[in-house]
Amino acid sequence: MHGRADVSFDPRTLKVDFRCRANPMHGRLAWKDDETHEIWKHWDEAKYDTLALIASLIAEDDPCWSEVYGTRADDWRAVTAALRVFDEANPQPMDLGPNVRCGLCSRRMTLHERASRADVPSVYECGHRHTDGRFHREKKADVHRVVDRVLLDALNGRFSWVTAPELAPAPAALVAYADYLTAKIATYDAHIGAAKADAALSRQHTDRVARLEQVGMMQEHGVFAVAGLDALVREPWRGRSVRDDGVFTDLGRALLVDRVVCHRDGIEVFTRLDEGTALYRRLYAEDLREEIRVARAQLQMLEDELTELEETPAGPPDSPSS
Repeated sequence: MHGRADVSFDPRTLKVDFRCRANPMHGRLAWKDDETHEIWKHWDEAKYDTLALIASLIAEDDPCWSEVYGTRADDWRAVTAALRVFDEANPQPMDLGPNVRCGLCSRRMTLHERASRADVPSVYECGHRHTDGRFHREKKADVHRVVDRVLLDALNGRFSWVTAPELAPAPAALVAYADYLTAKIATYDAHIGAAKADAALSRQHTDRVARLEQVGMMQEHGVFAVAGLDALVREPWRGRSVRDDGVFTDLGRALLVDRVVCHRDGIEVFTRLDEGTALYRRLYAEDLREEIRVARAQLQMLEDELTELEETPAGPPDSPSS
């Protein structure tokens, strides 16, 4: 549907608000719990298009607006275009975040952190309107709670499994990922200009820098140490309580979980240690071999003790009691 919309702009916050004249509900997202979210107000492209159009009108004879906000809009377009070209030419070689999928459309769900707003939870969103007219999101805390519970059930006390070599990314993959992040950060730095004041771009940049630092730590100290899985092997009591938010780190979950599928009515978790997987069979077979070795050693000790008893000459009979 195409129609006229009223646009309002707050010069203090740079927020743009659209209102459809025909239907005020246009431009609002409906989530699974019937909560609505006004997407146009937070649509960066629309915000900067509007900003570029009206900056000169607001500025009048004052060049400050044009120099600051007009330049910010131009730089936002430049950096987002440069990053888009970079992504098209450089597929991301790996991802150290949990593979969370929408159960309705199978798309990868993006994590939106809300660290600056204590009253707004961090959520996973797929960003796609489904056939029921609603979008889909799940709270990060709910997803991770289910993941931790499933992981603990899959491990069933076998915490040594979390440091299986197959779970660690190959060193060459880490090198490729570090190179990718370094190049993307450089692309951002070369084009960001005045758009560095944009909160969304700033968060993305901060995340990439943190990822690069994490990769460096993994290369220096080892993947399992950085993921906190070494500590879980040393201190298995840490995994006794599902309510403990420190059982697994985000990186630990990403290494141990193959995928998480979020349905409307529940969350399904597939781990790399699930029964029937090649890794499960190898690790379980290794545990069985160790149990057999220990059992054989104990049996040999019992047989040796029995042989010693049988070969030792019998002593004098006990004297009868008087």
